[in-house]
Amino acid sequence: MKASKFQVNPGEYAAVVTYTNHNDTTGLDEETTLRTHERPRPRFYTDLATLALRAREYFELGELRLMITEISFTDNDNGRFVRIKLETEGESSIRIMPRAVNRKPFVKPGEDAPDPDSKKNIFLAVVDLVENRITEYLNGDREQPELPMPKEEPAPKQRGLFSFGKKAAQA
Repeated sequence: MKASKFQVNPGEYAAVVTYTNHNDTTGLDEETTLRTHERPRPRFYTDLATLALRAREYFELGELRLMITEISFTDNDNGRFVRIKLETEGESSIRIMPRAVNRKPFVKPGEDAPDPDSKKNIFLAVVDLVENRITEYLNGDREQPELPMPKEEPAPKQRGLFSFGKKAAQA
């Protein structure tokens, strides 16, 4: 399973996930959309908040308080890309959709390894973590909600051997 789009709290659902599965029989990739009320585990939301902070730094969005509402992944001939949709927190929210980011790490000229201090590489490390959390979610690692306790109904009163009142007199 490979996620292509993950939406958090889109309307009545907790998550809407679009993913592709390779069908070995037909040799084709099948795209499926899952709409569910099952929430991801709390660590997913923590990682998503961290990604929003790293996106704010990478895209230089100042001190805006941001949350991610959608993340999408694409692969094509030009490489692997990630795109996020951000929304400001508050009464009048603003939607921000920065450009797609190529997931090829930044390497300083003349070096072989990616630059660990690059804002892009820090951002991409958190993107990889969130992508792994989404895969875990698709594989069934979801929050286990507390089920409500069944309501206890009072037991119906039964007529006993020593009944009093109008019904006893009629018997």
